[in-house]
Amino acid sequence: MRNTPAVAGLLVLAVAFVILALLYALGTISWTANPVDAHHYKHAAALLILAVLCGVAANFARNRPAAG
Repeated sequence: MRNTPAVAGLLVLAVAFVILALLYALGTISWTANPVDAHHYKHAAALLILAVLCGVAANFARNRPAAG
């Protein structure tokens, strides 16, 4: 159970990235994008990729039972 905080942190980060991706795609936020464009699909796609990478990292960080 030593990696539980790391797994939880990575999953929380993945959820935050998904929420930010949705907000960028809907045009609700535009902190790092051109304010003229209404929807920022490239930023949303990048955040979704980061969310998937956090999920993969959480999978690698979790404790697994010994094989055999």
